[in-house]
Parts: sequence; C-alpha cells; structure tokens
Amino acid sequence: MDNASAEIKVNVSDKVNDIKDVGAAIQVEGLRPTKNLANCTNVEFLVQTNRIRKQVAEWLSITNVLKIRKHRATLIEITDNMSAEEKAKAEAENEKRVNAQLKQNLSDMIDACLETNAEKTVELLGLMCFLTPEEAKNEKPFFLIRNFLDMFNDKDVMGFFSSLMQSDLMSILLSAKE
Repeated sequence: MDNASAEIKVNVSDKVNDIKDVGAAIQVEGLRPTKNLANCTNVEFLVQTNRIRKQVAEWLSITNVLKIRKHRATLIEITDNMSAEEKAKAEAENEKRVNAQLKQNLSDMIDACLETNAEKTVELLGLMCFLTPEEAKNEKPFFLIRNFLDMFNDKDVMGFFSSLMQSDLMSILLSAKE
C-alpha cells in the first residue's frame, strides 16, 4: 500500500461511522468514491451480480479454468501385492505428483486469466466496481485489484458468493441461457 492510500484510510476512518459515509468522506478528501458490491444498494447488488454471473459464465468458457482445474496427476497404482515399504514409497511419490499437478494447474489457470485472457479478466473485475469494459481497461494498475480485495474481505459479499458456490444454484446460474 502506498503512502497516499494509507493516509486516506486513516483520514477516512476518522470521519466514517459506517459504510454509507465512505463516499462522502472520500469526496471530502478530493478522490472519487468507488462503488462496488460491498457498498451498493440492494437493487444495484442484484442487477450487478446477474451481470457478473453472465460474464463469469463467458469468462470460464474462454479461460478454460474449470477444465484446467480437472487435470490430474498420473499416479502409481498401489496393489495388494506390494510390500508395506513399496506402498509407502508409492504413496509418497503419489503425493509429490499430486502436489506438482496442483501447482501446475494453478500456474496454468493464472496464465489463462492474467495473460492469455487479460482483457476479459479486467472486464470481469470492472463489473464488480460497476465499470464498463472501457472504463475498467483505462483504470490505473491495482485499482481493480484493490477493490476486488476489499470486496473479498467483506464478509457479506463473500458469504453471498460462498452460499452460491455451495449450492446447486451456482451450476444452474452459470449454465442458464440469457
């Protein structure tokens, strides 16, 4: 965090009693307020999360993140014919292979999101701040990431998305036709 951000947080926290006061406090400091899922109205939240749902479905299809996530390590078959020592060695090797595959999958997903499909990822992050694709593309570096992290740390926003992910509703929402 740069010094300007740290100073703003201190100044804003001195003046703000609840989230509704944040916009006014930031305007007093001479900065534009940032609307995001953590500080919008109920109606704005519902409309924007539906827009995000549609964008996420497209983004997942384009990035192949769900396919990459399913890549599995080739494991050594453990049989009853193996000695205890052979089984232990095979299990240890399998664990190494699984960990290596998980790291490779994560690296491939990061490449797919942040390099190969950077424009679509920026558009998706922009939607969380109520920005058009053009506005999101022209924002300063770290603006979207900082706002994404603010929302990620908001227990209500994360609770909403966690509830969707834990239910069958998420698969229905992602596969629904427009």
